[in-house]
Amino acid sequence: MEDLENITPHIPSKNMKESINFMVETFGFESNNYSDVYSELISDNHVLGIIQAHGEPNEQSIYLRVNDVDTLWPKIKSNLEKAKHKAPFNQEYGMREIHIVIPGTNTLLFIGSPIKS
Repeated sequence: MEDLENITPHIPSKNMKESINFMVETFGFESNNYSDVYSELISDNHVLGIIQAHGEPNEQSIYLRVNDVDTLWPKIKSNLEKAKHKAPFNQEYGMREIHIVIPGTNTLLFIGSPIKS
């Protein structure tokens, strides 16, 4: 697709402000184009959409690949008190991951980096 500029995942949320605030405070996204039904969160050239859910949001997952999960962990763990999460752990497929359920959603955020030898 030669005209494709990027792919933007949309996360349905039953509480947009809570979801947006969590992503801004925890991961440093900037909120853009906020309305009651849609907002874009931006980090560098990456865009993540938060969309108002009608009813209970569907379950979904998003994988963020980072340079080093263990470097990221101390920066975000204090913001995870209200979020269901799992601290860094090794997966059998060679990735070290953090798992977080984004508040106000049924979205599992996987954050991973290759296990260092």
